[in-house]
Amino acid sequence: MGPEDPATAELNLAWSRVLVDELVRGGVRHACVSPGSRSAPLAVAVAERADITTSVHVDERSAGFFALGHARAAGRPVALVCTSGSAGAHYLPAVIEAHMSRVPLVILTADRPPELRDTGAWQTIDQAHLYGRFARWFADLPPPTAGLLHYARSVAARAAAMAGGRPAGPVHLNVPFREPLLPAESLARRLSHKPSEPQGPHAKPAIGDPQSGAWRPSADDAAAVAGRPAGAPWVKAPRAALANDDGVVAELAALVRAHPRGLVLTGLADPSPGYADAVSRLAAAAGYPLLAEPGSGLRFGAHDRSHVVTGYDAFLRAPRWCAAHAPELVLRFGASFTWRPVAQF
Repeated sequence: MGPEDPATAELNLAWSRVLVDELVRGGVRHACVSPGSRSAPLAVAVAERADITTSVHVDERSAGFFALGHARAAGRPVALVCTSGSAGAHYLPAVIEAHMSRVPLVILTADRPPELRDTGAWQTIDQAHLYGRFARWFADLPPPTAGLLHYARSVAARAAAMAGGRPAGPVHLNVPFREPLLPAESLARRLSHKPSEPQGPHAKPAIGDPQSGAWRPSADDAAAVAGRPAGAPWVKAPRAALANDDGVVAELAALVRAHPRGLVLTGLADPSPGYADAVSRLAAAAGYPLLAEPGSGLRFGAHDRSHVVTGYDAFLRAPRWCAAHAPELVLRFGASFTWRPVAQF
């Protein structure tokens, strides 16, 4: 296929739909899209889905932090889509925060094809490993290629699994596209899809425009575009189950019994199911006050909050009070407190 072959446009869209479909199978339900030309195939693939909500952000830095908050509240990965060049660099502050806070993000940066890198082409930088060690995983995909759609799907499956794994965090997919980016004769028709139209994860995305006939997928490509039956991910990534260690539980119980004057601290932590209830029940059983930082998720909710203390700044500034009530045992969950008096106490 030449650089202006209409089959390139069809393949770009099929490639993008495969990536998006597999991310949906991996748990993505929201995408933050920043406008741009090179990312048009990805934006169209997202817009066609009824099972993804989309927000449009002109500023990529704002998009990054919006996605961060959305992912933290929803407890599932959020996708970020932007064009090539420096656009993706504006995600870096949010990526760092997601890395440190273990928040799942999937960043898709569109890119120029390899032959335009290091040539002075407009809006082109080296986007490989753009986020350094702050990305939990990175993949630099090839330009959409016939016969490799199964590879694109496996990369997206791994990206979703890595983002939402233990520990969760941001992953980065760099997705180059050659021109023409989209099939012009069908673009208006594709964008006219209404959200009510069935485009769920079990639906088979269109593979090639039947009107143009520019690209006809092979049997392998057709299978890759369709994906696994019943919405199953292309590649299974089983997670290890968390289990109680009886020895550790017994040791903790002995410590609590031996130290009646204790304290529970809860900092920023993964909002895993049952976490707030388990920590609050432990504090109640031990009879310890529970100092909850705002980002801990324990200040509000349906769990027992009878031992939760939120106004600790009112008395931790008093040296005499702190000296008289110094705890014998401190149990900390999540990240360390950002407020210095708590650490000094």
